[in-house]
Amino acid sequence: KGGTRSRRAVLRGSVCYLVAAFIANIVIKPLVYRRRPQGADEGRISPVTSSFPSGHTASDSAFVFGVAQELPLLSIPLAVAATVAHWSLIRSDKHHVSDVLAGGAIGLGVAYIMRKSWPPDTSPSARWPQTAAG
Repeated sequence: KGGTRSRRAVLRGSVCYLVAAFIANIVIKPLVYRRRPQGADEGRISPVTSSFPSGHTASDSAFVFGVAQELPLLSIPLAVAATVAHWSLIRSDKHHVSDVLAGGAIGLGVAYIMRKSWPPDTSPSARWPQTAAG
């Protein structure tokens, strides 16, 4: 049963990831042009797309929030890893803070809508971690 739960988590996280990436990169970025932070092009190849919103943050956050609906304990290390990655986007001058916050909001919104349209398995046999009796 744990394998089924893990597959549901991966599927939910992946669908959330793809939807958030589409919304951020295909729908919103072309509508809102924003220059990257000043240090973004100092001796490095800088992305040419709009800085707003952060597509990486949107898709990563959607994945984490999606997986958390099926495997809540796994969300802790995933959230820590995602937070470090998103902070690095700001520190490396790839994104403004508001780009990352907007991306996170998109990811959270996608996961929330997904929860409403595709509820997680909350049956007693699907509880994770499994109890000794389960």
